[in-house]
Parts: sequence; C-alpha cells; structure tokens
Amino acid sequence: MSDSHRQATAVNIVVRIRRLGDAWYRLLFFAARHVAWVTAAMRRQQFIHHCHWMLLPNRVLWFESNYDGDVVRYMDTFARIMPWRMRAAWTPTVGFPDMFPPAGFHQWTIDNAYETTSYWSAYPDATTRQIGRALRVLDAAEALPSPDADITPDEFARAWQRFVADTQLDL
Repeated sequence: MSDSHRQATAVNIVVRIRRLGDAWYRLLFFAARHVAWVTAAMRRQQFIHHCHWMLLPNRVLWFESNYDGDVVRYMDTFARIMPWRMRAAWTPTVGFPDMFPPAGFHQWTIDNAYETTSYWSAYPDATTRQIGRALRVLDAAEALPSPDADITPDEFARAWQRFVADTQLDL
C-alpha cells in the first residue's frame, strides 16, 4: 500500500518477474541510463520526488517512488501519458493485467504495494511543484538590484515590476 506523509506519498511495489524477464529489465535499465528519451516523459512529471527500480534475487522486481498524490492517480497518469513505457516496465511481471481497463491495473497495483516503514522529506508540507515555484521566485529575487546598488528609485521600481510580472504565476 502507499503511505502518505503530509504532501508526499511513498509506494513500494514488489512483484515476481516472468521467465527471461530479468534479461529484459537489464536491457531496459541500460537503455534508461544511456538513452535520454527513454526516461524523458517521466522526468518531465513535476509531481515525482524520487523513482527507483531494482532487480532482486530470485526474479523479483522492486519499484519505489515518492510523489504528490495517491498511488492510483500516480499509476493512472503514467498509463495515460506513456502507455508503451508502462507496458515495457510491467508486462514482464507475473499477473500484470495491462492498464486498460484501469480497474484491474488499479487492483494489481494495490495488491502488489507494500507498506513504507521509513520515510523522510526535507519539505513535508510542500509538493514538488510548490518547491519548484519557490526556487524560481528565489532565483528571480536574487537577480533584483541589491539594496546598496547605485540605481535610482525609478530603476528599482522597473526592476521590481519586472520581477512581479515574471514570477506572478509562481507566487
């Protein structure tokens, strides 16, 4: 099962791999490390804090992730935006029902999720989007003229107006 800690949720999914599946995962993991487009769609998802896949002995796959939201919505998002990647990731596992219709996929996800017993978050009250917005505002604020800058009040007012205009969607 997934476990929420304020804004973030952790999930651990542990599943058995079908015969020859471990060779497929070794190839897939190699491609994910060396071919950027394999993981590009996942890396663009702003709600993911962390995601990791690992092959364990005896043909077992362990997937762990920390993200904003609940596990069903998390898996649904991937099924919609990158279905062939999800199939590549989960089809070699025992009992994978495909993602559509989603009810079977949801139940499979819940049935194979394990309780998270340890969890740490640097910003437990913030989502990854909120942290990204805060960092963009900070970067823009650091670009403002310093208090001891040799500029006129009008020049500072223009810089401030640019700052507010550039960061208004992040404030």
